[in-house]
Amino acid sequence: MSDEVIGTGPLPNVYIDEVTVNESNCVIGLVMNDFEDNPLWYGSQILADMRLAICVASFDNIGTSPDNIIAQKIVEDLNSGEITINEVEPISNYVYKYSYSCNSLLKGQESNSMKDYLASINLASINRDNIVVYAMVTYDLNNLNLPVEYKYLDGPVVSEIAKGEDELVSYAYYLPDGSLYAGPPKQRTKHQTEHTW
Repeated sequence: MSDEVIGTGPLPNVYIDEVTVNESNCVIGLVMNDFEDNPLWYGSQILADMRLAICVASFDNIGTSPDNIIAQKIVEDLNSGEITINEVEPISNYVYKYSYSCNSLLKGQESNSMKDYLASINLASINRDNIVVYAMVTYDLNNLNLPVEYKYLDGPVVSEIAKGEDELVSYAYYLPDGSLYAGPPKQRTKHQTEHTW
């Protein structure tokens, strides 16, 4: 993403940097970017209530339990845009939901006047056929007493199929100046990719 794009939307983007699923745990790494010298959102008093919302939904392909069916429906509704992460209710052992203050994220690498801000989730083993991760930045409007019908201002949603039949990952490569690389695939570093499906 070029420097010119950051901050032009209502809320900053979050990127799923990595998802690792093995027999003992599921590790999810997320990253957000802001300017190092004059940050647009990190440390802002105005955006102090801005939060990183994460949902991890898991289900079995042939599961018939009510919780499994609800988890499948949550994934379908999130994928179609019928609901947002803010509307998801956690379901024990199927749907997990996390929220972090964006100002509490850990500082990471700096590149081209940009700073990475990192969050990580480490879940115990999820023994399901499918695992889908969703993340977005959200701002709670309820405390502002505004005459609006919306409860939240939500940024773009990013998702990643961590495990399942439809595992499909593509990569967007960025040049050192932050612009999108349109040539053939090159060797990438951990923080230079955007995972999408």
